Amino acid sequence: VFHRAINDCVNDNRYYLFVVRDPLARLTSAFYYERPNVREEGVVPGSWHSRRRRFYYDCGFYIMEQFAQKGLIDSKGNVLIGDDIVRDECQTIAYEAVTGRKGYLVHWSFNYQYYFDALEGPTRDRIVVIRNEHMVEDWNSIERLMGGRNNIVSGLNFPHDNSHEKNETEKFLSDGSRRALCQASCNDIYVYKSILRRGKNLKPEDVEESLAELR
Repeated sequence: VFHRAINDCVNDNRYYLFVVRDPLARLTSAFYYERPNVREEGVVPGSWHSRRRRFYYDCGFYIMEQFAQKGLIDSKGNVLIGDDIVRDECQTIAYEAVTGRKGYLVHWSFNYQYYFDALEGPTRDRIVVIRNEHMVEDWNSIERLMGGRNNIVSGLNFPHDNSHEKNETEKFLSDGSRRALCQASCNDIYVYKSILRRGKNLKPEDVEESLAELR
């Protein structure tokens, strides 16, 4: 088991399973998953809710569009990416959060690079991948790789979203916000591509399909 800070993996496993999704979709999903409920915020001091007050409420990052526009873009429309840029306090929080440098959001801190870096040397060549957008196909391809039956999960319909039901305002991301988020998470996108390319169960056309979906 390897989830967040728990790592019970050993280096002699035959394969290491990565369950991945489009990096921007992953950022967005984690953003709303960890957002405190406004009715419950601050009820229990030190709780999961109140620990995120600074990020979501004090800085006004309540929806993803606000986060990108207030935290990653300045008043002139410039994207605030890089270590040598002058930022205000909330812009610093935004940059440290989205790059995984500080644990404002758990799933942004434990990003693709965190898990990929935990694999050393040859173990990185023993990766199998399930893409969230192609779960049935990838599950079946892993079964075939390991000598199982063909199309073992054919016809199943896996849900692709977490339990938070997003409204149209929450789903909206302007082109500028998308560019800023992609630039801010450039390193994690690079690692995501590396994981796809190392997936033993994925064909070259599978990898190209997911790369095309990023564009």
